[in-house]
Amino acid sequence: MVRYFPLLLALLLNQLLLAQETALDRYIQQGLESNLALRQQRFSLEQSMEALNEARGMFFPSLELGARYTRAGGGREFVIPVGDLVNPIYQTLNQLLISQGLPPSFPEDIPNETIPFLREKEQETRLRLVQPLFQPAIWSNYNLKSDLSKIEQLRTEIFKRELVLEIKRAYYNYLKAINVVDLYKKIIDLQNENSRVSEKLYEAGKATQNVVYRAKAELGRTEQENLKVQNLSRQSRSYLNFILNRPLDSEIEKPQTELIPIPELNDIENATEHALSSREEIEQIRMAISASGENAAIIRSRYFPGISAVADYGFQGSEYRFSDKDDYWMASLVLEWNIFKGFQDKAKLQQARIESQKLQTKEEEIKRRIVLEVERIMDNLAVARKSIDVAEEQVQSARLSFKIVNKKYQEGIASQIEYLDAQTTLSDAAINAILTRYDYYITHAQYERILALYSL
Repeated sequence: MVRYFPLLLALLLNQLLLAQETALDRYIQQGLESNLALRQQRFSLEQSMEALNEARGMFFPSLELGARYTRAGGGREFVIPVGDLVNPIYQTLNQLLISQGLPPSFPEDIPNETIPFLREKEQETRLRLVQPLFQPAIWSNYNLKSDLSKIEQLRTEIFKRELVLEIKRAYYNYLKAINVVDLYKKIIDLQNENSRVSEKLYEAGKATQNVVYRAKAELGRTEQENLKVQNLSRQSRSYLNFILNRPLDSEIEKPQTELIPIPELNDIENATEHALSSREEIEQIRMAISASGENAAIIRSRYFPGISAVADYGFQGSEYRFSDKDDYWMASLVLEWNIFKGFQDKAKLQQARIESQKLQTKEEEIKRRIVLEVERIMDNLAVARKSIDVAEEQVQSARLSFKIVNKKYQEGIASQIEYLDAQTTLSDAAINAILTRYDYYITHAQYERILALYSL
C-alpha cells in the first residue's frame, strides 16, 4: 500500500484539479458526446456487437420457407408398352369368344403409355428446419467475434483518451494565445505612451527625431506580432470548436480560477507499472492474440465432421392443393466431412500460427514503447515544471530591471536604447512565462494520457 501512495496521491490531486477546471471538464464531456470521429468509432463498435449477435444466432435452428412452381415442355419421355403387352392377349381372347359363337368383348387397340420426365405443371411448397448438432467451427467463430468485439471496445476507449488529450491541448493553446494577446495589449499601451513622450521630448528639443522613429518602429513591430497572435487565437478557437462539433466561432469559456500545476509521480517504477497495467493498448493486443487463436481453431475444426439435423414438411403436386393427400415430410441427419483439400487447410493453419507469433512480438514491442514513453514524459514533465520557476524568475528580474531603467529614463539619465531594450526583455520574459506555463499543462495532459490517469 505504501508503495502505491504516490500514485494514489497523484490521482487524488488530479481529481481535485478537474473539479477546479469546470469549463475544461465540460468541454471534455461535450467532446466525448459530440465528436464526429468518436461517433464513427462508436458505429464500428455497434457493428462488432451485431457481428457477435450474428455468431450467437448460429447456435439456434434455422427455419426457412421455400416454394417452387414449374411449367415444362419437351425433354425425354418414358414409354410403358401397355398396348404391346395387352393387345395380343386381348386379340387371342376375342378369337376364342368368336370360335364359341360369342361376340368379341376385349379392346385390341390399347395404346402404349408415354410418361414425360418433366411434368407440364408442378409445384412444391415446404418448410425446412436445420439444427446444427456438432459444428466445432460455430463455437470458435463465436469466440472470435467476441474477441473482435472487445478489441473494438478497447479501440473506442483508446480513441476517447486521445480525444481528451486533444481537447486539453487545444484548450491550453487557446488560453496561451489569448493571454499573449492580453499581454500585447498592455505592451502596446506602454509603447503608445513611450511614443507620445518621445514626440513631446522632440518638440521640446530634448531629443532627436530618431527617438520618435525608433519608438514608432517598436510599436509597429509589436502590433504586427499582436496581429499574428490574434490570428492564432482565432484558429485555436476554431480548432477546439471543430473537435467539440460546435460552430467554429463559438465563444470559449475561460477558467474561473487560475490553473495550478499538478504534482506528478516522482517514482518512475510506479508510473511504469501503472501504465503497463492500465493502458488499453496492451489488453487490445492480447485480445488480438486470442482472436488469432480462435481463427486457428476455426481452421482446425475443418478436420472434424459436421453433423446437422434437417426436417422438411411441405406439399407437392401439379396443382396448388394443401390437403393431407398432397403433403409430405422428410427428416435427415446430414454429415459433412472435408477429407482432403489439397493441403490448403494445413497452409492456412500455419498462417494463423505465424500471425499469432507476430502479434506476440507486437505485444512485447508495445510494452517496451510504453516504458520508453513513461521515461520520456517523466523527464519532460520535470523539465517543464522547473522551467516555470525559471521563467517566473526571469520575469521578476526583467521587471525590476525595467523599473530601474524606466526611472533613469524619466530622469534623462538612461538612453532610449536602454529603455527599449529593458522593455523588450520584460515583454519577452512575460510572454515566455505564459508559454512555459501552458506548455507545462500540455505536457501534463500527455503524461496523463500515457499513464491512463483520466477516468473516462
